[in-house]
Amino acid sequence: MKFLSELGREGDYKTQPNRYVRTWRTMGKIEQADNDHVRHVGLQALSDRKYAYPWQMTLSKVNGDLPLGELPIAAKMYPIFPRIAQFDLQLDADGPVTLGLPSTPGLVLVVDEQKFEEVTPQMKLNLKAGKHVVTVLVPKSAGDVSALRVELLEGAAKVVTTLQ
Repeated sequence: MKFLSELGREGDYKTQPNRYVRTWRTMGKIEQADNDHVRHVGLQALSDRKYAYPWQMTLSKVNGDLPLGELPIAAKMYPIFPRIAQFDLQLDADGPVTLGLPSTPGLVLVVDEQKFEEVTPQMKLNLKAGKHVVTVLVPKSAGDVSALRVELLEGAAKVVTTLQ
């Protein structure tokens, strides 16, 4: 009941004005056939919206954190064993977008067909108009990371994540 009485007031339960990604597609339990597909095509295969991966919709917390402990580890994706989360960005016109990402060692970012292994806390991307799939992989080598938070720092992009 306290939660409901505190909504909208300053404090832990107030939604922050930051442009955090709040709606995610997260990978469920991945089967061997799905894993084989990714291994043969590459991590950009995760951007293929026509392939029937076991995605599920997940919401971040009020502070923007996506709790990673609730996500299954892709145990068959040797050697990285990642937790996989994804969101969509929509741009009405070509332009730059800056994403605020955690300083997590080993974090991998895939935007449409482009894989970034050197992920910085402020990733500057030049995107064309249209919809873009952004995949974040948090590997086992990242250590004990409890949450993932991504913020849109600059640009006219909107988060438009759906299951389709």
